[in-house]
Amino acid sequence: MLNAPQKYIEEFIHLLKMTISPDNIQRKECEARLNAIDKETKLNLLLQVLINEKGSDILEISSLMLRQAIYQCTDVKQFNEATLNTLKNTMPQLCLQQQDRNLRCKYVDIISSLATLCYEDDKNHWPEVNSFFYECLVRSNHDIGKEIGLRIIETAPCILGDFNDEFLGNIVKVITETMSANIQTHKLFVINSLKAFSSLFVDLSSKRSKKYINTPLQIILHVIKNSNDVDTVSKFLEELNVMIECKSRALKEYIVPIAETMVGLLASQHTAENIRIECMECLVSMAEHCKKSFKSAAKAYLPAIIDVFIRH
Repeated sequence: MLNAPQKYIEEFIHLLKMTISPDNIQRKECEARLNAIDKETKLNLLLQVLINEKGSDILEISSLMLRQAIYQCTDVKQFNEATLNTLKNTMPQLCLQQQDRNLRCKYVDIISSLATLCYEDDKNHWPEVNSFFYECLVRSNHDIGKEIGLRIIETAPCILGDFNDEFLGNIVKVITETMSANIQTHKLFVINSLKAFSSLFVDLSSKRSKKYINTPLQIILHVIKNSNDVDTVSKFLEELNVMIECKSRALKEYIVPIAETMVGLLASQHTAENIRIECMECLVSMAEHCKKSFKSAAKAYLPAIIDVFIRH
């Protein structure tokens, strides 16, 4: 990475700050000047800002702009090799060092965007990110590492294809344990682990997904049935619906417990209206995507399901 003169960096930081100016004309002028900077120079300047600056506002703007620059690339070969290597080496370090959770999540998203870009034609051009991810999620003993690992799975599940069954089993074990935590004291981790598993389940092949669904699905259904936190139940139902829509074949043998859970909530007078709607959406998804299997497996629940739909 080329170190730009301090005067140049200060001018660049000024332009970044002006992108959130309430003055519309001034903001557009600054955006135009930033857009005129060539890609490699801009990437280097953004990295220097992330490495050397301390202000949260400027770090947030820089991280968003850096991620956008990566996202706009369609091929990893569009990067200068030196710049690409600097990104690969720098971002994981910055991520672990960042104490501000909001900024750390943005740094993880940069890593995920770069990891996704580097994974093309079923080949990973950044294998080191797998080691970083696994170290954070499985081997680290601190919450920051776990949070980073869960976020990477949610936003860049493509990297999981490189892990064999033993390592993937360890990953799912951590996710499952986190999803089982006390919702009152660890709500954020519980929801993050749910999103991570949903992303993992959807991205893996159906054959591999089937291997790891049993225990996590039991936890998902347990939370949906028993939690008094409506917001959490809603998020669990939302992710379950995504899993049904994307990987119904891997869930065919679980039609009965899923239908039983949905019907139970729909039959209860204490179920919130938004939860009822999401339960019905799950049932509709199962019926649409599993068709004959659903009709056969959930036969005993069909009268109750029909009754619920008539009443609602």
